[in-house]
Amino acid sequence: VQGQKTEWTNLGSQGLSQTIQLSRGNWTISLRGFATDALRTAAGTSETASTQAVFEGTLNQDIGSNLTSRNENVNVSLNFTNPSGTGSYSLGVTIPASYASQRAKVKVTVTPASGEAQVQIYQFASGTTTHTYSFATVNNGIASVKVEYLDASDAAIGDAVTANTLIMTDMTTNGSATIAEDNTFTVSFAGTRVNGSAESATAEKIEFSGDAFVVIDQGMVADFKLPVSGYNGQQVKLYVADSPNYTQSEVISNGLCATVALDSYGQGFGEVVSSETKGFSSSPQVVIDGITYLSIADAFAASQEGDTLQLVKDIDMVEQDPIEYNKSFNITFDLCNHSLSNISDGMEFVVTGSGILNVKNKGNSSLSDIREYKKVAIVVTSLDGASKSNVFFATLCETSM
Repeated sequence: VQGQKTEWTNLGSQGLSQTIQLSRGNWTISLRGFATDALRTAAGTSETASTQAVFEGTLNQDIGSNLTSRNENVNVSLNFTNPSGTGSYSLGVTIPASYASQRAKVKVTVTPASGEAQVQIYQFASGTTTHTYSFATVNNGIASVKVEYLDASDAAIGDAVTANTLIMTDMTTNGSATIAEDNTFTVSFAGTRVNGSAESATAEKIEFSGDAFVVIDQGMVADFKLPVSGYNGQQVKLYVADSPNYTQSEVISNGLCATVALDSYGQGFGEVVSSETKGFSSSPQVVIDGITYLSIADAFAASQEGDTLQLVKDIDMVEQDPIEYNKSFNITFDLCNHSLSNISDGMEFVVTGSGILNVKNKGNSSLSDIREYKKVAIVVTSLDGASKSNVFFATLCETSM
């Protein structure tokens, strides 16, 4: 019984760094910790005052069973005792200088396990890339911290990121968050992880490292270019949803899914689809109400509701990009019996908006039928769904190439 303590003993300023002398034998070791020295002193030696402790734990250990050693370390597992009370939370947020120059806004929401959520929005000034959000009187326990990047109208840009942290009575929990140029987020906390998600910087991430293009053919993801970074697995799941307004979870729950194998560089490929900016003739190609335009694309961009675009000459379409009509109204494209020649596969008119493009007087043109293109949302996850990318947007064609 040498070294036995029958009452709680204040470990003082040395804390856990000191050595306690105990005789060999079976011991029950109990440990508890307090937010402040004043609370520890107030608790004294009383068992009933232990409810003021932040952590408590008990260990049964055979001390000295190894007769060749006189020194032994034991690990007492501590549980959060969750007393009544409140703590505070501080989150330092860092954004890119380019975002600060645009007077970006960042919204932080702290939601405790019980009680009301607290919300703060801060607008960064040019030259200011860091700001600390301070939340007082947050109910103790596990709290959810959400970080969102906002536009000028306070609408969220990209997906929010949420992580868990621990709020302790009479103590301040510190955290940090960073926002990257591509609207990705990282939230980390001082200390160890809480519920496996508090230090997200150490978790495996899935990120797009380039452009993605997918084609839906008969309900399946057929063609794609999918560069992925930050992921060490050999396969991922690709989700494609038909609404660019979906959040990450909505894309996963509503989107078509395909399993994609990645190569040693973290890239998955179907058919690689890419485009380059092509040059146009220096002479007018289209007229709208007497105003001439050097290219069909320029005329489409300038068109208004009810306009008629008139082609004024034969045009060789070789190596030109598809002509995109992304409008919410109706126009007419009158080829005036001129020829659009050398239209290769994919070099057709594409409609990505909600408007209607009426084509007439095609003459001998080999113009293909109009195809419906639209924007889609893409999310890539690990096979088990534990790691998820942010939402990425691409152009999708609902008919086969």
